[in-house]
Amino acid sequence: MQIGVQSKLKLISLFPITLLLAFASFFLYQSATNYLKVQTLNERIEYNAIVNRVATQLAVERGLTSIYIASNGKKAIEKLKKQRAAVDREIAEFNRYLSNHPEVKPKKLIRLLLGMLGKKREQIDTLQIDFNKAFFNYYSVLIKALIEEIDKVTTIGLEHEIANEAKAYVNFAKAKEYSGIERGFMSYILTRYTKMSDEELQKWIHYIGQADSFEYDFINDEELKQRVHALLTSPEAERAFEALTKARTEILHSINDGYYTIDPLYWFKLNTEKITRLAEAQSIIFTSLKEKSGETMEEQMFIALASAALWVITLILATLGYIVSREITQNIKNLEAILQSAAESTSKQININLDTAEGTAKAYSLLQTIIEEARHEQQRAEEASEAKSLFLANMSHEIRTPLNGIVGFTELLKNTELKGEQKEFVSIIEKSSENLLEIINNILDLSKIESNKVEIENIVFNPIEEFESAVEIYAVKAAEKSVNLACFIDPRLNQPIKGDPTKIKEILINLLSNAVKFTNQGGAINVEIRKVHAEDPDRCAISFSVEDTGIGISPDKKAHIFEAFSQADTSVTRKFGGTGLGLTISARYAELMGGHLQLESELGKGTRFYFTLEFDELPQMNEDMYNRFSNVSVAMYRSAGMHKKQDDYIKEYLDYFGATLIPFGSPEELIKLATEKKVQSALIDSDYASDSDLRKMGKTPLHCNVIIKSTQQKRIENLKLHCEKILYEPINATKMVSVLKAATSGVVKEMRRPMLELEHIGFKAKALVAEDNTINQKLIKRTLEDLGLEVELADNGLEAFEKRRSGDYDIIFMDISMPVMDGVEATHEILDYEEDENVPHVPIVALTANALKGDRERFLAEGLDEYTTKPLIREEIVSILKKFLSGKMNTGETKEGLSAESEEKEINFETSAQPVESAAEKPAENQAGSEEAEQKARERILVLKKSPLESKIFANMLHELGFKVDIANDAKELIGMIDEETGLVFVDKEREGLALSALRENLKLNAPHAAIVLMTDPTSEVTTEERELSDEVIVNLVNRDLIRLIVEKFIKNEG
Repeated sequence: MQIGVQSKLKLISLFPITLLLAFASFFLYQSATNYLKVQTLNERIEYNAIVNRVATQLAVERGLTSIYIASNGKKAIEKLKKQRAAVDREIAEFNRYLSNHPEVKPKKLIRLLLGMLGKKREQIDTLQIDFNKAFFNYYSVLIKALIEEIDKVTTIGLEHEIANEAKAYVNFAKAKEYSGIERGFMSYILTRYTKMSDEELQKWIHYIGQADSFEYDFINDEELKQRVHALLTSPEAERAFEALTKARTEILHSINDGYYTIDPLYWFKLNTEKITRLAEAQSIIFTSLKEKSGETMEEQMFIALASAALWVITLILATLGYIVSREITQNIKNLEAILQSAAESTSKQININLDTAEGTAKAYSLLQTIIEEARHEQQRAEEASEAKSLFLANMSHEIRTPLNGIVGFTELLKNTELKGEQKEFVSIIEKSSENLLEIINNILDLSKIESNKVEIENIVFNPIEEFESAVEIYAVKAAEKSVNLACFIDPRLNQPIKGDPTKIKEILINLLSNAVKFTNQGGAINVEIRKVHAEDPDRCAISFSVEDTGIGISPDKKAHIFEAFSQADTSVTRKFGGTGLGLTISARYAELMGGHLQLESELGKGTRFYFTLEFDELPQMNEDMYNRFSNVSVAMYRSAGMHKKQDDYIKEYLDYFGATLIPFGSPEELIKLATEKKVQSALIDSDYASDSDLRKMGKTPLHCNVIIKSTQQKRIENLKLHCEKILYEPINATKMVSVLKAATSGVVKEMRRPMLELEHIGFKAKALVAEDNTINQKLIKRTLEDLGLEVELADNGLEAFEKRRSGDYDIIFMDISMPVMDGVEATHEILDYEEDENVPHVPIVALTANALKGDRERFLAEGLDEYTTKPLIREEIVSILKKFLSGKMNTGETKEGLSAESEEKEINFETSAQPVESAAEKPAENQAGSEEAEQKARERILVLKKSPLESKIFANMLHELGFKVDIANDAKELIGMIDEETGLVFVDKEREGLALSALRENLKLNAPHAAIVLMTDPTSEVTTEERELSDEVIVNLVNRDLIRLIVEKFIKNEG
C-alpha cells in the first residue's frame, strides 16, 4: 500500500511533535517529583535544626545531672538550674514549631518523655531516682529518640551529593550524643570516687569508640569537606582533643583504686569543648545543606517550568500542526486546480494529482514549461525596455539636433535689428523651443531615474540665494493669475551647506509649477523653507513645503499621484496640460537625497507637498543679520477685510532681524507715526490700499516701500508715487534686508571689484570643430568667431584626427555622434597620437545633443577634457575657454564699480535717528576709505596646487572674482615670492616638497598679516600640527562662492 503525499506530511509533522510531547511530560513529572522532595528536605532541615538544639541542651543537662546525683546533690547545683532553663527555652521553641506546622508529626515517645521531664527533675532534686534510671532510662532514651528524628532526613530520596551531606550531618549529631553520654557517665564515676567495675569499663570503651567515630570523607563537595577538616584539625581543636585523650589516660590509670586525679567539672569542660567542635562542624554542614537544597529547589522549579512551557508549546504545535496539515491539504487541492487550469492554457491534456509522486513530477514539468515561457517574456520585456531607452537617446539626438539650430539661430536673430512684431515672433519661437526642451528633458530624466543612473552632487552652495532664485521664477506666472505667492526662507540658513542645489531647485520648481497651474484666479501659494532639528548635531535639516489653495486631490487619487504620466484626473490633462512627470521626478529626487516627498490634500480646498532633507553644514562665513536692525521700526499697512500669509512671513523676517513692526490701518495713522518719528520705514501692500491712499502715504517723510505683483507695475507708474522701493511679490529675506538697510542712516558708496563683461572678452587662439551637421557647424563657428577664435571644421571623427595630426590647435570641440568615426573613437586616436609622438596635449571638449545626466563623467572617463551640450550657451563656452585658454584671453574695458552706479553699503546701524552726513562734508575720511579699498585690491594671492594645470584653473577663478593672483611652480618658488603685498596663500596639502612650518616662518618675517589656506582631498587626514600652522583648512571640492567668501574673510580682516 502506497502512502500519499498528504498522509506523509501529516506523519512527518505530527510524529516529532508527539515524541516531543512525551519527553516534555516525562521531564515535567520528574522535575515536579524532585521539587516536592527538595521542598520536604527544606522543611525537614528547619525542623532538624530545632530538634538538634533540644538534643544538645538535654545532653548538657544530662551530664550535669550525673554530677549532681554522684555528689548527692552537693555539686553543679547552679549550673544545673541554668541549664534546665536553657532546655526549657528550646523545648518551648520546639512546641511552637509543632503548633505552627501541624503536618509535622514527631514520635509519640518524644512527646511522652518531654511531658515527664518536670517529674524526673523533681525526683533528681530529691535524690529519689538513681543514676542509671535518670541517665540511661530517661535522658539517653529521650535524646536517642530525638537523634532518630533527625536521622529521618536521610530517608528522603535525594540526589547523591545532598544525601551524603545529610548523612554526615546525622553522623556528627550521633557523635555529639555519644560524646555527651561519655561526658555524663564519666562525670558520675569521677564524682563518685570509687573504682570502676568491668561492666562500667566496657561501657566507657564502647562510648569512646562511638564518640570518636564521626565520618565525613564521603562528602562530594570538596570545598565543604576541606572546611570541616580544617575546623577539626585546627590548633584549638587539636589541643582540646589532646587534652581529652590525656584525661582519659589518667582516668585509666586510676580505675582500679578509684583515686582519680581528674576533677569531674574539668572532665565535663573537656568533653563540652569537643562537643562544641563537633557542633561547629555540624553547623557548617547544615549551612551547606540548606544552600544546596535552596539551589536544587530553584533548579527543579526552573526545569519544571521549562518542561511545562515545552509541554504547552508542544501542545500548541500539535494543534497548529493539525491546522496546518489541513491547510496544506486544502492548498494542495487549490494548487492542483491552478496547475490543471495552467495545463489547459498550454494546450496540454495533463491530469495532475499532487498526492502521488507521478502527479508531482508532472507538476514540476508543467512549472518548468511555465518558467521558460516567463523567462522568454521577461527577456522580450527587457529588450523592449532597452529599445525604449535607445529610442529616447536617439530621439533626444534627432529632435535636439534641429532644435539646436532653431535655438541657436533664434539667439543670433535676437541680436539683429528687429521690428516690434518681429521681436514678438522671435520671443514666441524661443519660448516654444524652451517648452519643447523641457518636455524632452523630463522624459530623459525619468528614463535616467528608472535605470538608476542619476548621480546626486555634493557641492557647497548658499541655500538662501539658491532657494530664493527658484521661487522667484514663478513670481510672474503667479501674478498673471492674481495668485498671492508668499515665501518664507529661514534667515537662519546663512551658512553654506553641501548638497545638490540643482535637483532641490528642480523639485521646488516642479511643485511651484503645479501649484500655479492648479490654483484658481485669486488663490494663494505659500512656500516655506525652514531649518528644523536634525538628529545628527553636525548636520543641518531643512523642511520644504509648498502649499496652494487649488483644486485639491481626492483620497483615492493620492496613492497614484507620484506615478509616471499620472495626474489626479484625465480631465486635468485636457484642462491644464502637462506630461504628469514633474511629481514623479521630484519624488524620486527627494528619495535619492534621503528625503520623502509627501502630500496633504483636500478636494476643492488645496494641496500641500512637503519633504525634509539633511545636509552637511559648513562653518559660518556669510554675514549673520540676526538682530542687526534692533533700532529700526517699520510700519506695515494692514487691511481689515483681507489677510495674506505674506504678512506673517514679513513679521517673522523682522523679528529675526531685530526690527520692530508697528501695524497701521490708514494714511492718517502712518502720518502720525512719521510725525512722532516712531518709525523709519513703511511697508504698503498695493492689494490692501486704494490709489488715493497710496498717494497720501507716498507723501509721508518716510522710506515708503510698496509691495506689488509684477502685473501691477503699470498702475504704480501711473500713480507716480514718491516711494523708496518697489518690492515685487514674493517678499524674501534679501528684499527685507534691503528695506532695512535703506531705512538706516550713514551710507557710503561701496567699492565693487572689477567685473569682466562677456562682450569685452576675446581669445587669440585656434580651434578645431568636429561636427557632421552643417547647421550646427555654422552656429558653433559663428559663436567661437565672435569670441575671437580662428575656427577650422571637420565633418567626422576621422577627418578631425587627420587635421589634428597635421596641424596645431589650441582647443578641439568634438561632436560625439558622427559618421565614419565617432567622437570617442577620434579622441582615443588623438590621445594615442599625442602619446606616441610626444606632442603637447590639446584639450578636447565633447559636444552632444544627448543631454542625459552622467554623460559628462562618461566622456571624461573616455579621455575628453570637458563636456557641453548643444545648443551652445555663450557663458558656458566662455567658461570652458577661460579654463583651458586663460593665457590667450584678451579683455577690453572693465567696470570698476567706483562710479555713481556703485551700491550703497550701510556702515552704522546704531545711528538711525541722526542726520546723514554727505560725502562732501568728510572728504578726508572718504579719501582714507578709498585708499584703504585700493590697498585691499592691491593685496596679492599666491597659489600652489598639486599640478600646474590645477594652479592655472584655480588662479583663473580668483582672477575672475577680481583678485590679484600669482602662481608658484614649486614650494621653493612660493617662499621666494612672499613680500609685504602678499595677503593670502592657497597651498595644496598633497603638493610635493611643501613644508608648512617653513612657509609660516617666512610669512612672519615678510608678510605677518598674510593667512594660509590649506586645501586637502576629502580622503586625506589633516594632522593637528597642520591645522595649527594653517588659518583655514578646506576640502579641494570647492566652488566659486566658497572661495570668494574665504578670500574676503581674510582680506577684510586684515584691511
